[in-house]
Amino acid sequence: MADSDLSTRRTMMGTLSVIIVRALGLNGDGLKQTNSVARMWYSSFYHQTSEIKSDNPTWNAVYNLGVVETHLPLKIEVVDKDVGKDDLLISCTNFLTQGTHTFTCSGNGQVEVKYSLTCEPHLTGSKCELEK
Repeated sequence: MADSDLSTRRTMMGTLSVIIVRALGLNGDGLKQTNSVARMWYSSFYHQTSEIKSDNPTWNAVYNLGVVETHLPLKIEVVDKDVGKDDLLISCTNFLTQGTHTFTCSGNGQVEVKYSLTCEPHLTGSKCELEK
């Protein structure tokens, strides 16, 4: 490959997989079970879990996003689905780093999220920002 070809390859690119694992201690409607749904956004990607009627839902919802730009934030929300307007229980935004990681977002309860970010073969660094 010519040097000019190397300089045109994009950095900050990697393969991303996100797992929305579970939520704990949700309290959407007080006395009733929460109609729990988790949502995620990454760049133009949007995914939503199935609705589970529980204050402690387990989704284990896997979203393989493919090759993405690695400098963007991952946004997670958990809502209590209601007729009319959903109640926002948890919202957080995280910037991701290379590797497999788990994080928890807190609000009106907690949500556990796992992700795996693998740099493109010609890249390295915490955000896949460096050429090998």
